[in-house]
Amino acid sequence: MFYEAGMSLRVIADELGLNSIKVRKLFITAGVYASDVADKISVGAERQRRYRAMKRWRNATTEEGSADVRITARSK
Repeated sequence: MFYEAGMSLRVIADELGLNSIKVRKLFITAGVYASDVADKISVGAERQRRYRAMKRWRNATTEEGSADVRITARSK
C-alpha cells in the first residue's frame, strides 16, 4: 500500500486523482490512518450516529405487529 510504503497523503491523493482529505477519510475508515484528531472525530461521529438513531427510534411508530406477535412500546 502507498501509505505503508511511506508516501504522504498528498502524494497518494495526486496519484489517485483524489483530494487528500478524501484519502485521509478513506484511510481512517479502513483503520490504516490514526491520529489524535482522527480519534476525536471518530468518537464524535459515533456519538452523532447514536443520537440520530435514538431520535429516529423516538419518532417511530410505537406499535409493531405481525400475524403472530404484537409488541407495544411505551415511552416514559
